[in-house]
Amino acid sequence: MNKTIGLVSRNSVGCTFAEWSIFWLSGQTEYFNVRQGKPTTLTNNPVRLHNSHNHHTNNPESPFDIRRAINILTQQSSLTSLYPSPGFNSNYQCSEIIECFFEKNIPMLYMKLSKGYELFDHFIRYIPNSTSSPLGFLVNNNESDPYKWRQKIILDNKFLSNPFGEELPVNYGLTVESKDFWHDTETTMQHIMNYFELSIKKDRLETWIPIAKQWVNGIMPLIEFVEAVDGIADSIANGDDKPLNLTTDQQIVVQHILLFKHKLLLKNYEKFPTNAKDVYLLLEPNTHKFSNEQLEYMHSIGF
Repeated sequence: MNKTIGLVSRNSVGCTFAEWSIFWLSGQTEYFNVRQGKPTTLTNNPVRLHNSHNHHTNNPESPFDIRRAINILTQQSSLTSLYPSPGFNSNYQCSEIIECFFEKNIPMLYMKLSKGYELFDHFIRYIPNSTSSPLGFLVNNNESDPYKWRQKIILDNKFLSNPFGEELPVNYGLTVESKDFWHDTETTMQHIMNYFELSIKKDRLETWIPIAKQWVNGIMPLIEFVEAVDGIADSIANGDDKPLNLTTDQQIVVQHILLFKHKLLLKNYEKFPTNAKDVYLLLEPNTHKFSNEQLEYMHSIGF
């Protein structure tokens, strides 16, 4: 008997791993690939270094292609799934995707980036060894001069804000918070399976647990930094005796927060100190006059 399910997210927070987990825990050995027009073997481990992209999702972008994929998937005799790509993840595109699922009464999981974790979405994880590379560094600021590159991020008046605006209201399907999926993956996954009315195979659960831990461990350093970064900046501003072990990109994010939250800049330095009290000695009052856009940005992120 066919059962088609849908997944939606504006952000890269775990939907690919969730989809693979649904197939795996329910006992599937293959899934229907719309692009290939035939079933494909389900990998026994989707995890790469910092993501789960060894599993390839059905991810059409346009409403026409989504509806076409739904028509194909609902004709299959097994569990099928659709995780459309909302392009630039705009609310409008997500709303259209949700409408497509609603029209066909397809049960849907919406995974949202939890409030307070907006910085997580500024980091690219699908490039090898790039756990701590903010999106703006790699895409928006093609700057070869390291000093200019650093200054752009520090002075950027949009860096910490959610590039997609406020979270859209979702009045259909099951909504899951990303922080719950990251920090309590097994319990959240069981809730997802219950929502889709799918039973979990005991032997599959036993093999799934270490893979889930592997996936979470790959992104946990970034999650922990996002959770800790405000406290790191506060410790520096207060001159606390606190050890620091930050990558270059993390140092720049901290300096961005020091500027917009504490109105402080760091003097030139050859090597970023490894203790907050030593960074404190490098601080000086901000010498830049904030523009109206920067003042609005400060207000939007709660500073």
